[in-house]
Amino acid sequence: MSKAAGEAGISRCTPYDYREKHPEFAIAWAEAEATACDALELEARRRAHDGTDKPVIYKGELMGVWIDPTTGAIVNRDTANAQQIPLTVKEYSDTLLIFLLKAHRPDKFRDNSKVELTGKDGGAIEHVVIYVPDNGRGAPAPSTDTTPTSTAGVLDQPG
Repeated sequence: MSKAAGEAGISRCTPYDYREKHPEFAIAWAEAEATACDALELEARRRAHDGTDKPVIYKGELMGVWIDPTTGAIVNRDTANAQQIPLTVKEYSDTLLIFLLKAHRPDKFRDNSKVELTGKDGGAIEHVVIYVPDNGRGAPAPSTDTTPTSTAGVLDQPG
């Protein structure tokens, strides 16, 4: 947003303010974001599935073959008008593949983590506040109420 606002000669806050005040602009903004995200997802799929060609560098030098552009024949690198065709390796993105699978097949590929908190025998979690002297800092003593304050699965904050 900063770059677009700068090119338009406006503050970067102006489009956000305008979006808040104009529902039709907010809808167009959301559609533009969805279109951009679709394009990003397509690129992620391409990189994960089709891969990208990465040039091979050996001892700081680009590897490849030299060809004569008129005949297509492989020639010595010192041949006049010779052009180098770089050697590349196909590189796939396992990370992008994992994210795509997690997004589109969460039932199978999501990170499964379930935490349930209960007290003794499945009951409420007992919340006990223990008074610790303030060591001269002047902090008031917390409540000494030791009755359970939470329900099964929910941990209350001391209050």
